[in-house]
Amino acid sequence: GTNGNDACKYAPKGSQIYGRAGWYNDLWAIMYAWYFPKGFWMDSPSRRHDWKSVVVWIDNPESQTPKIVGVSMSKSDTKYNKETKTRPSNFAGYRTKGPRYHRTYSYGSNTSLRFQYQSDLGSPYLNFGDWE
Repeated sequence: GTNGNDACKYAPKGSQIYGRAGWYNDLWAIMYAWYFPKGFWMDSPSRRHDWKSVVVWIDNPESQTPKIVGVSMSKSDTKYNKETKTRPSNFAGYRTKGPRYHRTYSYGSNTSLRFQYQSDLGSPYLNFGDWE
């Protein structure tokens, strides 16, 4: 709808998440993009159609244990927040070992970016499209 949050609470046709990966400046970039039918500013609907994206930068996808060297998250239509000091606690699927102040990290096999807020509106697994 065109009024406020009409039809924005649920995605009856499924989520619209897209991904693409490739080399850029000697790093492997994995981009995830989310499409939203309505854009918001300060919790108020401000426009139709909005995109948000995250780029995860790794050193080598062929490596047995690729290293995440940075993460870029869209902040606006033209700007990104860039983080090069990612900690294991930023990802789901990690475990700590050892005494409280001398912990080491043991990584799980299912890592994913952890979002600041969680939603109970739908499944944690979303439809994903890969395009060439």
